[in-house]
Amino acid sequence: MKKAVVLYPTPPIGHLRAMVELGKAILSHQPWLSIHVLIATPPYQADATAPYIAAVSNSVPSITFHRLPEITLPPSFNVANHEELTFEVLRLSNPHVHDALVSISKKYKIQALVMDFFISVGFQVAKELNIRPYYFNTCAAGTLACFFYLPTLDKQTTKSFKDMEGFVHVPGVPPIPAKDMMKPLLDRAKKAYECFSECSIAMSRSAGIITNTFEALEPRVIKAIGNGLCVPDGPTPPIYCIGPLIASVDEKKTGDASGGRVAECLTCLDSQPRHLGVAIDEQEQGEPDLNVLLPEGFLERTKDRGLVVKSWAPQVAVLNHDSVGGFVTHCGWNSVLEAVTAGVLQWWHGLSMRSRG
Repeated sequence: MKKAVVLYPTPPIGHLRAMVELGKAILSHQPWLSIHVLIATPPYQADATAPYIAAVSNSVPSITFHRLPEITLPPSFNVANHEELTFEVLRLSNPHVHDALVSISKKYKIQALVMDFFISVGFQVAKELNIRPYYFNTCAAGTLACFFYLPTLDKQTTKSFKDMEGFVHVPGVPPIPAKDMMKPLLDRAKKAYECFSECSIAMSRSAGIITNTFEALEPRVIKAIGNGLCVPDGPTPPIYCIGPLIASVDEKKTGDASGGRVAECLTCLDSQPRHLGVAIDEQEQGEPDLNVLLPEGFLERTKDRGLVVKSWAPQVAVLNHDSVGGFVTHCGWNSVLEAVTAGVLQWWHGLSMRSRG
């Protein structure tokens, strides 16, 4: 029976793309494996990832996608934030995950189920089916340390981080002002805090953590995690640093999810001087109304000097273009790694990260 690895990302395109890149990396080392990706179908933007999935299916036949049945949110569910919405979608999709794994196992010997951080509910399904559960951490190792240490922090106080003064101390991580902890963790009375705590516990009990970083980038915190300092009351699962894991520079080969946007962006950059351009990143937010977001006349005044892309852009190709020398980013870890690999100057919160060598 042929062997397979099943990957299970959360619905947004950023998580899916990261999992696909992990699948490609696995295939580069073990090409005889079959990679299966489970796609939870939320009751919003259900087809948003369809062009990307179609492109990957055409270019990498060893990766098979399984779209799970669309779920319906209960009328009583109150959407407080996107984290709670994501957790609810994944919880309701859990029976479909079970059915999909059973179906796949009829033809393949499943070696592992690899989930991203949000999917604590999939841990029990994997255990029930005797499949080894792994997690794929797409954030920095410092973030992983905070996740591991969250149950310990929870026992140290009854206060929410938003109500605390001073700093939070996590092994291997510089002191963090309590009010600067991740937004979903600030209020321990919120559902998101409970869900993140459950995820932290599930990760610490998994067969291993695959993380998109490398030791030379975060040596102190990787050592702290490896020494068991972040899970003081139990064993720490093995940590596999496989980064930097980023998409190919030539994103045309993996599918342009937005028609001619690759050509449009690169044609604009071709007309600019070397290393003088600055790329500006923003979190995913659908198709915004630029006339509302930007000053009046901005697009007209800058049409010959820049390009504003409303949603998806070929960021890896842009950062590796010879005309780009700087990058203003919202600090997403994929963006940080892509800029480090391309060797461009990064700015966030007024701090520079690295210059092109």
